[in-house]
Amino acid sequence: MTDEVIQYIRVVLQEKSFSKAAKKLSISQPAISSQIRNAEKELRITIFDRKTRPLSLTQEGKLLLDYLNRRDLLEKDFKEKLRSLSSLEGGMLRIGGTSAFNIAYVPNMVSRYSRRYPGIDIHVMEGTPERLRRELLDGNLDLFISSPTDMQGGLHFEPLTETKIYYCLPPEAKLTPQLQRMEIPFDRLDAPEDDPEVTLPMFRSLAEINGWDLSEGLPIIRLSPERNLGQMLDILMKRDHVTGRVPVMADQAVTAYIMTMKGAGTCLMSGIDIRNFPLKERPHCFMLSNRICRRMMYLVWKEGTVLPPAVQACVEMLMESARNGEL
Repeated sequence: MTDEVIQYIRVVLQEKSFSKAAKKLSISQPAISSQIRNAEKELRITIFDRKTRPLSLTQEGKLLLDYLNRRDLLEKDFKEKLRSLSSLEGGMLRIGGTSAFNIAYVPNMVSRYSRRYPGIDIHVMEGTPERLRRELLDGNLDLFISSPTDMQGGLHFEPLTETKIYYCLPPEAKLTPQLQRMEIPFDRLDAPEDDPEVTLPMFRSLAEINGWDLSEGLPIIRLSPERNLGQMLDILMKRDHVTGRVPVMADQAVTAYIMTMKGAGTCLMSGIDIRNFPLKERPHCFMLSNRICRRMMYLVWKEGTVLPPAVQACVEMLMESARNGEL
């Protein structure tokens, strides 16, 4: 049934007469009657009770008009929502990351985004890279922030920013004069220039003044070798010929970092995470290798996906922040 026939039905109902409706529509009465009869045959119902004066709807006709009215409301609502989406007056943003990434990257972005687009609902998901990838491919997530270790098929990786990786000691750790000179100041983290480099064996000199038991090696808190920072630590330990059992393991970088801040050991952590963690105290930071200790971060979404306006706006905001050094 065409929109034209639907208009005929509504005008006939309004005028309660085929002849008056035909006159109002500037068509012949037989033409409008024929069109409505064809619609009745198509639907196998009788729309109008032609025996009554004035003309009235049958029960079937009332049901049809009810559905047509609801269809119009749905269509109007659909168009309104499309307009809201395109103008960013409504919609949803579903962004994810690991614990460390959500602490470092997401809060400032969410604060700025929600002020700029107050009509967008924001859902922040936290999980392992494996879970985030699964949720993304299943359609439950729009994008997430990732390190290069997590690259797998079916995903698009958009470079976001590069950050340096630092060897962190607890805030209360005592340093030798040599290491004091090699420490990276907080305001120089992720500076474009190369940092002065140290090696892991240099930290054995801290054992006596800090009460470290080095019988099983340096007190390093490490991540799984499946994680980027876990792989990086393996490379650095091999380079510096540091052997022995790593006494503490952690699943998430943020866990290793918090344990370090509490004096449980030492760890690797990115400069952007250190700068953005909401902690009053700061670790002692050192550069083990300007070449090795770098990590590119990516925005990840499903390959071949056309990003909805709300998601595209988030991507553009994060990319702008990265260009301006505001992450």
